This record gives sequence, structure tokens and C-alpha cells, in this order.
Amino acid sequence: MELLLQPSSSILQALLSQFTDKLEQDTREPIFTFQFPANLIALLGKANIENDPSSSTTVYYGLLGPKLLFWWQLILLVAIQSINAVAVACFIYKFIIKQRGTTTAFLSGYAIVLPYVLWMPFKLCRALELQNMAQMLTLAVSTALVFFRCFEAMYGTSPAKVEQDLLSYCLYYCALVQLRFDSETGKPIKVTKEEMQTKVLQFAPNFFLMGVLNSIFHCFTYLPFPTSILTDQTAESWADLFHWGHLCNNLALAFLTYFGLDTGSLLIGCSINLISGCSTISMNDEPLTKSTSVSDFWGRRWNQLVHGVLKRGIFKPVRNYFPKSIATIVTFVFSGLFHEYVILVTALKNESLSSQGTNTHYDPRYGKHMAFFAWNGFMMIVEYFLADNFILLWIGNKLPQPIKTMIILMLVIPISHWFTHEYVNSGFYDDLSIGYPKIVRL
Repeated sequence: MELLLQPSSSILQALLSQFTDKLEQDTREPIFTFQFPANLIALLGKANIENDPSSSTTVYYGLLGPKLLFWWQLILLVAIQSINAVAVACFIYKFIIKQRGTTTAFLSGYAIVLPYVLWMPFKLCRALELQNMAQMLTLAVSTALVFFRCFEAMYGTSPAKVEQDLLSYCLYYCALVQLRFDSETGKPIKVTKEEMQTKVLQFAPNFFLMGVLNSIFHCFTYLPFPTSILTDQTAESWADLFHWGHLCNNLALAFLTYFGLDTGSLLIGCSINLISGCSTISMNDEPLTKSTSVSDFWGRRWNQLVHGVLKRGIFKPVRNYFPKSIATIVTFVFSGLFHEYVILVTALKNESLSSQGTNTHYDPRYGKHMAFFAWNGFMMIVEYFLADNFILLWIGNKLPQPIKTMIILMLVIPISHWFTHEYVNSGFYDDLSIGYPKIVRL
């Protein structure tokens, strides 16, 4: 850990040389260009062209290729955090796991490890002068995983067998996309040829689909459907929340977020598979199209990596002392705090721009992510207490799966802009799109 706290100038300079291009602006040149008649583009409503002579008859577009440097820098950041995580894992194993239940273990966790891992992304972002929101978010998320795993260590809720020896524990920490462990032997499961083929076949279409989605959303400034709730505004009435345009915008952004999370995790997961030869977990399981209940959405389908560490690091320890409902609420509150922390880290971009004499462009609005996850925690509680209600039983037994999924989405989509609009305003989606193909107007 000492090396990461005070890196030598040579190491720091070597790293800085890889981050000379800050990727805070999309400076890509088109691979090729094409054109559309202006009147055809005007049919798209909000995407209509400006009334200027140069675009009165023809609109020119260009295809931008993915910026490979974006992915190289992202892999470097993941590698740095993996080294840091292994150093923390060694400390946790010696001072917390081996002394679990003692004052030393709790002091080591609460007074040393937790403050350290929360501070590290700020240190790295400033040291590397990061300005790309997607990369800064990756640092924040990988840190949060270590944060919750520290709770697992203190309260004895780590996955089965990973604590059997130091090597297994370090392997558990080192991968951003979690390795799969054999429940009997505790050893990492070897990746198979079939698993690699499946992931590659999932990644390729997702990668290009992200390019299509980024192109469309960029064209419509992330609001392709008519709505009174803009990205920097809040709803004024219940009617605004359930307006069809608002619901479609939120659902579209949910799909963009889903595919972005899935595609990134597939790429990082495949990289880990190739380097380690070990299998990794699947991040998502079609939550937006196959969920049949609130608990199914959050517990088995959406972002299983974060779900896993929250369940083991927060839910299980709290459940040992309090009812399930209390443990659920506490878990969703910690999920909200985790996402607020991510915003806090990405807001460092303002600090970097200010040091260069550039006006800051992002004014973070804290609290909306907390409200979003508090609402979903409340929905989980309602579902739990009404599990035997005849209406819910009828819905679960009689309605087709697509209808059940639509009902579940209607419990969250009206207010999902509390989550996604913060990322729109911060420029996260634009920064992320640098790593994907994209069609832009010239």
C-alpha cells in the first residue's frame, strides 16, 4: 500500500505519459462521410436542422471510429486499482480476517481500510489528472467494491471458501468483474472455450448497438421524445412523470445505461478471462425485458456485481441483528450513498478544468440518487409485506411474463431520471461514447 500512497516520480511519469490525452472532448475525425436530404432529417422532429443556408438542402454526417486509447487507459486504470485492491486484501487478511471479532479487526476496518479506499480515487484522479467521466466513474466503482468487501471481512459474510488462504482472497479482490469460485474447493473456476465464445458473441453486437444508441441520443441531446422534464429540471406534477414522452425517454436512457454497463463488463471480463484463465460472473440477466418482480429485478438480474457486495457486505450483517425489512432499507440506503460517492468523485473534473482556467460545466445535484434507491428499497419492502396478497399472487400466476415486466418497470421508470439525468448533465454518456463508433452531424 505504501507504494501507492507515495508513488515514485518515475512510476508516476510513466503513468502520466499514458494519460496525456485526457479524452474530455471528442476530437475524432470521421472515417467517412455521407449525406441526407434536409427535408428527410426534418421529419425527425427534435432532430430537425437549423434554418441556415448551408443546411437548407443537404445534411452531412460522419462516422467516427472507436477511440482505442479510451479502452487502453481504462484497462490501465483497472490494473492500477487491481494492484491496490490486492494490497488492501493482504492487509485485510492479516489484520481483520485472522483476527475477526477483535477490537484490532474492527479498528483496522473502520479506522484504516474504509477511509483509505474512499480516499484513493481522489488521489488517483488528481495524480493522473483524469477528466474523462467514464474513467473516473470506473475508479470510483472499483473502490466501492473493496469498501463493501471490507464489511464482508469484518462480519464474516465473504463468499464461501475465498478466505481459505491468502491467494484465494487476493484473487477475489484483484478482478473488477468478480471471478467465479468453486463452492466445494474454493478455487477459481477455469474459463471454458464455450464461455469465451458466448461472451465474444454477446460483446460484438452490444458494442455496435452502443454506437447506434450513442449516435441517436447525441442527435436528440438525450431526450428523443417530447417532454416537459428536461435534464436540468424536475417534474412539476404527477402528469409530467407519467407523460408518454417522459416514460419513453427514461426507458431509452435505461437501455443505454444497461448496454453500457453490460458491454464494458463483457470487455473487462473477457480480458480477465484471457489473462487469468478463470471464469467471471455475468453482470446482468436481461432485467429490462425479463424481470417478474421488484426483487427479481434488483436481486437476480440488474448489476449482480454490486448486488453481491451489497448483499454480503451490508444486508447479511444487518440481517443478523434486525428484521429483513430493516436490512433491505439499510442496503438500499448504502446503495444510494455509494452512487452519491461516485458523483462526488466524478465532480473532480470541475477541479481539473478550473486549474486550467476553464469554466466548470457541471454542477452536481446531490441527493437524487439517494432518493432513487430509497424509493426502490421501499418498493422491495412493499412487495415483501404483500407477498401473500391475492392480487399479487394472481399477477404472478396468471399474467404473461412481458406484462409482469411492464408492471415492474412502471414502478421505477417514471422516476429513473433521478438516476440517469445526473449522468447526462455530467457528460458521462458523451465521455463514454468516445470508446464506441458514433455518427455525428458535420
